[in-house]
Amino acid sequence: MNIRPAKPADLPAICAIHITNWQDGYRGILSDVFLTDSIAPAMQAKWSEARLTRDIVLVAEQAGEVLGFVALERGRDDIYLDNLHVSAKAQGRAIGKILMRAGLAALEDDAPRKLWLKVLKGNRGALQFYERLGGEVSAPFEEVLMGQPVTSYKITWADHNRLAEAIG
Repeated sequence: MNIRPAKPADLPAICAIHITNWQDGYRGILSDVFLTDSIAPAMQAKWSEARLTRDIVLVAEQAGEVLGFVALERGRDDIYLDNLHVSAKAQGRAIGKILMRAGLAALEDDAPRKLWLKVLKGNRGALQFYERLGGEVSAPFEEVLMGQPVTSYKITWADHNRLAEAIG
């Protein structure tokens, strides 16, 4: 398996993994209409070539197939873990941890900064994964995600290097 920066040619695979994971994982959390009719154009707009030049976006690839991706956004004072997704057929092989480790390694020259992400309330697996890695979980809060009202948790690490250490 190869971990590398995403290229424009990877965008269709990134979109497909993101769409499928949301359709599988967020049924009952996001509206069926959104997950059926609106998600593809929303994700295509999200995953543009400009995104690849602005953020850290890495893919896990094997035999020319994208199996997962991680996207991190550097802010002035913090780092936002925007997405971490692995295709359904590649789950259970520690690819998520490998991608997280590679994304954090891309930040190793950065001064220690807060790293944060959001997890939807119904996504217990992700919430437990990040708690095991030492993330501090906020109280639930309401927000709008792609036009959909959701309840989320904010998970933070005061120093992104601590998360890198927890992953190993």
